Amino acid sequence: MFELYRIPEKDMPFLALSDNMRSQIGSAIKAHEHGNYNHLMWLIRPDYYVSQDFPVLKEVHFKSYSDGFRIKLWHNPSWTDEQKKMIIAEVNKRLRANWYQRMYDPLQILGIKFGIRWLQIPGKARICSDHANILRAVDPNFNMPTGSGPHEINKYLESNPCYEVYGRYMED
Repeated sequence: MFELYRIPEKDMPFLALSDNMRSQIGSAIKAHEHGNYNHLMWLIRPDYYVSQDFPVLKEVHFKSYSDGFRIKLWHNPSWTDEQKKMIIAEVNKRLRANWYQRMYDPLQILGIKFGIRWLQIPGKARICSDHANILRAVDPNFNMPTGSGPHEINKYLESNPCYEVYGRYMED
């Protein structure tokens, strides 16, 4: 176990998987996707996640994801400083986009529910796990399709020996 608020900035960025253990929606996502996590975020600076929440992609204080949540942080310890900067720059670019380019895609959720993964709002709208595609900037093998769930991203990271779990969090 580690303390989320004591992570050194030099160790960032991290892809964060979370599980809201008190959420009916989170439980439904896990049941539908047969996984252990129901949300994906990025941790690029101390104390704040970049999260694709409803209605838009935004920064949220880590305490918003502490009560009733499990968190798993992934990284590649061999990322160079330049690669880390590339990831952070892409996350920040997405945060600075217009609101309609940062909006959550509820249509995509319906598509996933009914097995029509390509169904989504045209443009840049996304669901949380679509932001894992930021890894493409530093991982030429990352080719997860749009609409892949947090559990599928987790499986990819688990199967790729260059990625490691930096830490896990669960409140007492």
